Amino acid sequence: METTTYQLTRQDLIYVALIGAGIGLILGLIPLIVAIRKGRTRLGSLAVILSTLTGAASPLLSLIVIAIFIWLLLRKGRTPETQTTPTVPDPDQSE
Repeated sequence: METTTYQLTRQDLIYVALIGAGIGLILGLIPLIVAIRKGRTRLGSLAVILSTLTGAASPLLSLIVIAIFIWLLLRKGRTPETQTTPTVPDPDQSE
């Protein structure tokens, strides 16, 4: 009985890494959506970047990164808005 062996080429590894990065990018949108709703877009953007990079290595690592970022986003309450409404001085309290 003959056994067939397959060799992975560099091109095959690049394709696998690109598919994993694509999966990581798509999955990274989940914490981004949560971050936008919580008002923490910087943390959500970091989640997308890291999940894409780790997805290139392994989509399972991407899932771990996503779980950590969702936990970070949900454990803290909503941060104060960065934009403040202008206040009008009260005429009774003027000099």
